[in-house]
Amino acid sequence: MFRFDVIDLARMDAEPFLKTCNPAALALASLMKFDQTRRVSLTGEFFIRLAEIPISHEDQELVAGFFLNYQRLSRAEALQLEREMSKIGPDMAREKVIQWTNPFIELGIERGRRQGILKGQQRETDLVLRQLKRRFGHLTASQGKTVRALNLRRVEALGEALLEFNSRADLDCWLKSHSR
Repeated sequence: MFRFDVIDLARMDAEPFLKTCNPAALALASLMKFDQTRRVSLTGEFFIRLAEIPISHEDQELVAGFFLNYQRLSRAEALQLEREMSKIGPDMAREKVIQWTNPFIELGIERGRRQGILKGQQRETDLVLRQLKRRFGHLTASQGKTVRALNLRRVEALGEALLEFNSRADLDCWLKSHSR
């Protein structure tokens, strides 16, 4: 029979573990109790300690990813952390630490890309709707709704196909065959 001791990380204080040079302890600290008033500064301490530990870049990424997965910062907290990290000197140490705060930057970049793609698709759809309106006059509400529901690839295909349309019937036929 096996006997196991249960370790309830959620009841343990994270602060002492953030002072160790053990990458596993640093990662697990994210599952422990954090003084909510010091959460940002403790997260900063994590990044500083991680930068000091002589482990591979891949291992540092793994530890940072684990930590950030469980200690998510709000936008305001991330900005506060960035301000605190910019005060670290010398430049080499600051550069090393800031590389681990980049998941916040990457998150912002990814969100920006997604918003840009959606905005681009919306503009493409608006352009095709304007072209259809110019060619055939006002579209019916159903036609407009169907065009707006198309994915980007189909909107682009409609933009090319409309050059061949001779009537609204051609548009309706195209929408019927491509809007499934």
